[in-house]
Amino acid sequence: MGRVLKALLAASSLAAIVAQEPAISDIELDETPGVDEVCMAALTSVPFVRHLRQQASIAPHKPHIDVAAKCVRKMQKSGDGGESELDQQLAPGVRVFKVPPALTGFPAWRRNKDYVYSQADLRRGFADWVVPDGATHLTPRILYCHGGGYEWYSPQDVYRPATTRIAKATGMPVLAFDYRLSPEFKYPAQLDDAVQAFEWIARNGPDGPSDASAIFIMGDSAGGGLALALALQLRDSPVHGAVVAGVSVVSPETDLTCSGESYRTRRWVKGGGPECDPVFNGPDPAAASMPAIYRLLGAPNTNGAVPPSKSRLSPLHSELHGLPPTQIHVGNAEVMLSDSVDFAAKAKRAGSPVEVTVWPRMWHTFTQFSEGCGGPEPLQEALDALQQQGDFIRGIASRLSVTV
Repeated sequence: MGRVLKALLAASSLAAIVAQEPAISDIELDETPGVDEVCMAALTSVPFVRHLRQQASIAPHKPHIDVAAKCVRKMQKSGDGGESELDQQLAPGVRVFKVPPALTGFPAWRRNKDYVYSQADLRRGFADWVVPDGATHLTPRILYCHGGGYEWYSPQDVYRPATTRIAKATGMPVLAFDYRLSPEFKYPAQLDDAVQAFEWIARNGPDGPSDASAIFIMGDSAGGGLALALALQLRDSPVHGAVVAGVSVVSPETDLTCSGESYRTRRWVKGGGPECDPVFNGPDPAAASMPAIYRLLGAPNTNGAVPPSKSRLSPLHSELHGLPPTQIHVGNAEVMLSDSVDFAAKAKRAGSPVEVTVWPRMWHTFTQFSEGCGGPEPLQEALDALQQQGDFIRGIASRLSVTV
């Protein structure tokens, strides 16, 4: 009986070994002392090992892939601030409709010759309706403000993978609008366009004119700052019959002075690190940001210039009382970390319901890298943050008793 018990114990130990080591030759016989050679010969036979694998359904060992580290390496290699590593695929179960300015009344505009990269740049002002399966005119709507430093991108280029994922996560139609960009249009054109888009979505859905049951505002980077600025603008100058039900943003730019401490503490250093920004990775990200900000607001001491701290596009420097429920996601490895953390702290002191989640090791707008920078493994933090955005928006809608 003792010998049989030892044999069973050896089999149990062997099963654990087999789970980790695919080759029989890797098994060390002397790891199971006290079992005689005959018993061990039986236990380590090829048929018995195969039997153990079949009975335990042991899958071949897969090495752990550090997706975040892989993304950072790829971003460093591509050298384009992560643009090459952005998500490429549209979310399933979502339809996209390109809406011309002739239908919305939004400004039709074009880029100047220095900013034309495709024929689409000659005809701008087109919005996207991004509609998940099952959404109706009764479903709450989302107004999305894209990022790009108020100088780049549109709803139709790198942003469709992002907006389709948001539509999928929330179950709500998303209107991504193409606000006028700098340097062709200075502030406050961007905020004016956001107000106009909010007024339009309040009265129009994907299927035509209808009043919105609820409206949420979302955005990222500069678009996240624009979303927060819009919420403040609508607090002070409400649109008749429409309110902002909630706001969810990722890596918002809230301080155009670029004076937050993370512009120093999260700078990229040689060799990187879990708190080093791989996107804005120059030696002085704050100084590198100012030329674009001056193109947007006007250079200091020039006619019509607006100081960065006085612009509504620096919502951190505004009074932050009376905001709707607001959710912020930001990476711990980005120079704009302070823009989120400081905004949330100030808003809470003012009594506004603002929450911020800081994601370890994540970089600027990390939710747009959910495919894992080209796969094969996804970036789980991005998937989790997108899910949390969906839960937050749907939770508010549920409390408002509107159809989702």
